[in-house]
Amino acid sequence: MNTFQLSCFVEVAATLNFSKAAKNLGVSQPAVSHQIKALEDELGATLVSRSTRTVSLTNEGLKFLSYANDILDLAARGSRLVSRSHASATRTLGIGVHGGIEAIALAPVLRGFTEAEPDVTPDVRVAPHSALLNMLESGTLDVVLEYRDPAGAPASATVFKRIAESPAALICTHTHPFAQRDKIDADEIGRAGRIAICNPHASLAAIDTLQRKVLGHVNPEDVIMCSGVEPAVALAAAGVAVAVLPNIPDMSGQGICAIPVDGIPGVVFGVRVRRGRLAPALDAFIRVLSAEAASGVSAPSL
Repeated sequence: MNTFQLSCFVEVAATLNFSKAAKNLGVSQPAVSHQIKALEDELGATLVSRSTRTVSLTNEGLKFLSYANDILDLAARGSRLVSRSHASATRTLGIGVHGGIEAIALAPVLRGFTEAEPDVTPDVRVAPHSALLNMLESGTLDVVLEYRDPAGAPASATVFKRIAESPAALICTHTHPFAQRDKIDADEIGRAGRIAICNPHASLAAIDTLQRKVLGHVNPEDVIMCSGVEPAVALAAAGVAVAVLPNIPDMSGQGICAIPVDGIPGVVFGVRVRRGRLAPALDAFIRVLSAEAASGVSAPSL
C-alpha cells in the first residue's frame, strides 16, 4: 500500500469516474485502474464496483474511504512538517559555546554575521565541550568555539581552525588596586587577594593548563574553587576574588576589567568544524569572527 494507490482510490471515490480521476491526477486511466486493483489485492477486498455504465463504492470501499483520507492527510502533514524543518535548517547556523559569558561576548560577531548573512539565523547552543563536539559531529551544530593549549591536540573527525591568541588576564573590578595597571607579572598574582579557580573537572583542558600555572603563584589558602568559569567571573565582579582567564572583551559595563598577565601562557582561540568544504554561511561567520579578533577585540572568554 502506498500513497499513490490511496490517492487513486480517493479520487475515484470522489468522481465515480475512472477517466475523470485519471485526468485530475495527471495519469492515464489504465494506471488508475492498475493502482486500485493492486490496492484491492493487498487488502483482499473489492473497494470499487465497476460496470459498463456506473462506478460505485462497495461496503468495504465506503468503510475504507475514511481511513484512506486520514492516511493521506497524515502523510501530507508529515511532509509539510519535514519541509518546514528542512527549510528552517538551511537558514540556521548552529553555533556551540561553553557558557553564558562566551555567548554574550559573541554578540559583536553575531551582529556582523547577521549583517553579512541576513537570511541566516544564528542558533547559539550552550553545553559542555564533549556534548558540543557530539552535536558538531552529528550535524546538529555547524561550528563550535574552542580554546586549546598552544601545543595543540590530536587530530579527530573534526578540524580546528585557529583564529587568534587569547592571552591570560587578571579579571577584577575597576576598584581593585591592580585595575589601573597596563599589565602585571605572574609573581604579582599572589598579592591580588583571593583568587577564584575553576574546577579542573568542569573546565576545558586549555583552561585547566592555564590555571595550573596560576596556582604556582598563589597561596593555597587564598584559592576559592569554583564549579566553572561563570561562578569565577561572578566572584570577580563582586570583588570577592580575582580570576585569571583568557582575555575577554571590555566588560566595564559590568564593573569588570581584564589586565594582561606576563609569565602565564594564554591559549589559542579558534573554531572547530566538520571536515570538508565550508558552507557559505559558515565561511561568513568565520570571516566575521576573524575580523573581530584582528580589530583588537579580544577573543570571547570561556
